[in-house]
Formats: sequence, structure tokens, C-alpha cells
Amino acid sequence: MSDIADSADARISLDLDFALNNMQRYPVVESDLHCLFCDEPVGYRELFCNADCRYDYEREQKLMRIAGR
Repeated sequence: MSDIADSADARISLDLDFALNNMQRYPVVESDLHCLFCDEPVGYRELFCNADCRYDYEREQKLMRIAGR
């Protein structure tokens, strides 16, 4: 018979596996002080100059994943 600690341990294991799988699917991108989409200068630790560039970049990446690139 399992108790609450066993159930919690199983749930933690499932959550950890899920997080690790998602982390491997989406690579970490680091800032080079330029917008990832339009190459305009951005602040420290920022990836995009505005929300439009972020949206366009994410849309482009999604389409590339669908196309298998």
C-alpha cells in the first residue's frame, strides 16, 4: 500500500521528466545585445526590441519547426 509520500514522489518524478523534455525541445537563447528578429540594439539580457519582433520571431520559429528545419 502506498502512502501520501509515495504519491508525492511519483508526481515529482513525472513533473521533472516533463520539464526536462520541454527544456531539451526548446534551446536556450542568450542575448548578444541585438534583437533576435530585426538586429536592432537592445538592453542587457533582452532578446527583442519590442513585442512585435518577439511575436514575429516566435511565429517564424514555429513555422520552421512545422517544416522540419
